[in-house]
Amino acid sequence: MKIDLRTFHEGDTPLEISVKTADLNFLEVDGIQADRAHVKLLVHRDDNIYRVSGTITSICTFTCNRCLKEFDREICGGFELVIRALRENESPVKITEEEDILDQQDDINIVRYDQNQYNLTESLRDAFLLAISYKNLCSDNCRGICSGCGVHLNEEECRCKSKLVDSRLKVLEKLKKSIN
Repeated sequence: MKIDLRTFHEGDTPLEISVKTADLNFLEVDGIQADRAHVKLLVHRDDNIYRVSGTITSICTFTCNRCLKEFDREICGGFELVIRALRENESPVKITEEEDILDQQDDINIVRYDQNQYNLTESLRDAFLLAISYKNLCSDNCRGICSGCGVHLNEEECRCKSKLVDSRLKVLEKLKKSIN
């Protein structure tokens, strides 16, 4: 997704765009499906410096890591970026004092750019992928699939005939039976 830097005037400019997720190339993670993403940007221009903050939101279909059931969840990721347009005859290597200060902040990426358009695809993709949980569960109390009989434990009880008991706990089992 490219933005044309020439269209932004001094001050704040909000921008909202709906994009196809295929255009952003961020669905390379197994078990995730989404058709569209909504992008909200706020671009603050101060001379040749553009501060871009934004969010990307999408309803995604995931496969539960425990029970393998598909479920939908909204994913929302945010990012901040500083784009510094180079002036004519300016060296792309020279770092200004303001850039040096901004570069020391952990959450802000600084990019020097000498074209009129800037491609936000990588920033949007990174923000989105970082917002996805490492473990995708259909619910916090998902019990998954029984490793013995293969039954979906959220929908029915386990059909395993014998429950394996750790031999070290047999003494406690005998004590429990004697109390009952």
